[in-house]
Amino acid sequence: MINSVRDGSELLARTAEMHPRVVITASRIPGISGLEFTRLIRAGYEDVSRQTSIIVMTDTPTKAFLKAAQESGVDEMLVRPFSSQAVMDRVKSVFERPREFIDCAVYVGPCRRRMLEDYHGPMRRFIDPIGEQSALVPWELEENRAAVRSCVKNISELATGLTPGDRRKLREIYFAVKETEAKADEFKDQMMGEAARSAATSPRSGRPAGLNLTS
Repeated sequence: MINSVRDGSELLARTAEMHPRVVITASRIPGISGLEFTRLIRAGYEDVSRQTSIIVMTDTPTKAFLKAAQESGVDEMLVRPFSSQAVMDRVKSVFERPREFIDCAVYVGPCRRRMLEDYHGPMRRFIDPIGEQSALVPWELEENRAAVRSCVKNISELATGLTPGDRRKLREIYFAVKETEAKADEFKDQMMGEAARSAATSPRSGRPAGLNLTS
């Protein structure tokens, strides 16, 4: 069943009433933005499932907006103008290739990468437009290199000023390392992937370092 609404208030009310499996919303609607709606759902709005799939439409796909969409927990993006096939592809993606849902101190939402082991289509992140795949292998694309460099920079900044007993900061570093590992694997950067896995693993037990944070 497909239902439509007129503004943000109605969108929230109907979502709470109907508990839809997928919500497709514009980035700008009267009363609330698509990203604000996403953040409310991920934070636990009323009794709506925080894992509700959310697809956001936009005609201003700037880097800042796409980053904000990713951080808010959006499942997929549609960039105007788009075709009916693009809509079907995004809906099919959340049903047939759902990403693991992450719930941690610094992020709540679908894992911000595509699980390539079970995905046989174009190797794209949710923010990438549908189109012809580049002839370059993933790691040769500058945007992919930049994404991994950004992750490494984030780890470096988090590690600055880390003090003994600061478990919150250590947990943030752990998740930043895991994100670096995920991106390195997605972009086929073997050396960075192995380095990140090594950093996230306890040298004595071989278990993820995050499992030892409460010991």
